[in-house]
Amino acid sequence: MGHLKFYLLCVCLITPFYAIAEVEIFAIDIPGLHQKDGGGSYDKIIGNSLSDEIKNTILVLPGKRALLRFSHCQNCCYTPSNINPNFYHHSADVVATAPMNIAKIYIFTPRGQPTISNLSELSNKVVGIRRGMNYGEKIINADLNFVVVNTLKQNFKKMDRGRLDAVIAYSPDVVTYFTENTLTAYPHNIKLPIGTHFDGLVCRGVSDQFIQSFNNGLTLLRKSGELEKMLNLNNSVFPTQQISNVNTIQINDEMF
Repeated sequence: MGHLKFYLLCVCLITPFYAIAEVEIFAIDIPGLHQKDGGGSYDKIIGNSLSDEIKNTILVLPGKRALLRFSHCQNCCYTPSNINPNFYHHSADVVATAPMNIAKIYIFTPRGQPTISNLSELSNKVVGIRRGMNYGEKIINADLNFVVVNTLKQNFKKMDRGRLDAVIAYSPDVVTYFTENTLTAYPHNIKLPIGTHFDGLVCRGVSDQFIQSFNNGLTLLRKSGELEKMLNLNNSVFPTQQISNVNTIQINDEMF
């Protein structure tokens, strides 16, 4: 019995911590993407990409709280995010997974008004944005008159009432708002987003197995067509770009 206890103790000591530790995934509360009921597109993608032996918990939180929790954790991830320095300044020990999707930022104007494609055209206008969302340095430093609210619904209602001249919002989450409220898209220039970046997970202290499991699972979802279904690309109220081959897509400063 003494030898058995000694053997078990040795096994426990040499077994890597990440093999038994559960990975906490801090997710920004974005209707349609990350939801507390686990029904968001990105929730489903993460759940179906990771193998069963990779234990994880998705914690859906307001934007600032999710980022704060991630900045002080180990063996954890943050989503949706990326390591593009125009949007995030994560610590050097952070690694990124393959992207689940491409996020694009558009300027929406009131119905019946012309589209706006450049931040310079928003000068002297009142612009709605959503609290807790990261719009990137170029937008936030544009010296615009921002009104910050909690939801997309509040922003578009304010614009309908003439209290906002424009709304800056992300696709794909704005697609969810339009679809769930049976709305046609507000005027915007589909060909000229004012910001573009990958949506994936950024992680700290996780095992190589975690990253490999997620990336391999994501590849299988993409090849099988399940990723497209989870992202609901065919039913979008306006088109979004599907990532068919990550290696062929280049996102750089020229796209901002």
